[in-house]
Amino acid sequence: YHHPHYTLPYCIAMPAVITVHDLIHIQRPQRFYYPILSRLLLRSSLKRAARVLVVSRATAADLAQFCRRRPEAADKVRMVPNAIDPFFLRRCAAAPSPRSGESYLLGIFSMSKPHKGLPDLLHAFSEVRARASALGRGELKLVVAGQGAEGARARGLSDQLGLAEHVLWLGRVED
Repeated sequence: YHHPHYTLPYCIAMPAVITVHDLIHIQRPQRFYYPILSRLLLRSSLKRAARVLVVSRATAADLAQFCRRRPEAADKVRMVPNAIDPFFLRRCAAAPSPRSGESYLLGIFSMSKPHKGLPDLLHAFSEVRARASALGRGELKLVVAGQGAEGARARGLSDQLGLAEHVLWLGRVED
């Protein structure tokens, strides 16, 4: 049985695998009680799961730190990166090619919650853009896509940072 979250249901009568995407509910909780509940659920799931999948080295490191007193749980962890939909591996004949001297950075956001990092990306992009400009590296644009990119708060921050002309807000897009 594979459960794509760290909250493994009880009474699973077969070997189970869980996927831990991140430890955000413990590391950067939105509510004061999230770390308490998340730790309990994660410890229980780690104990009962036959295997634990993580999607990145960062999550593997976070989980290793979380499991430092339980080496038997840490031994169950395997990294399996998120897969890319084959759609994105095909070459599109109609895809526009960047103009000479232009570079693009793409950020995709599934939701606009603070822990997804859109404000962090805007601050980092502002710094990278300034450095690229100082080095004469040409124009750098940020393309922000996904339903999490539809919030007015991030656009306001973009304007405050002087990035309005350098950020393209696509919002939700289809394949």
